[in-house]
Amino acid sequence: MRVADVCRIVITLAGASMAISLAVDTADAAAGRNSAVQRCMAEARASTDVNQGAVFNQRRQTAVYRSCMQQAGFRP
Repeated sequence: MRVADVCRIVITLAGASMAISLAVDTADAAAGRNSAVQRCMAEARASTDVNQGAVFNQRRQTAVYRSCMQQAGFRP
C-alpha cells in the first residue's frame, strides 16, 4: 500500500467518526429539547387559574412556558 492510500483511509475513518459523533450529539440535543418542551408545557398548563378569563390564562401560560424554556437553555 502506498502512503497516499493509507492517508486516504485514515482521513476517511476520521471523517466517518466525526459524522457519527455529530449525529449522536444532535440526537441527544433533540431529546433534551423534547423533554424540556414537555416539562414546560406541563408547568404552563398547571399555572392555569380557573377563576380568571381565557385571555389571562393564555397569557400566563405563554409567560410560564417561555420562562421555563429560557431557564432550560432553549429558545421557546
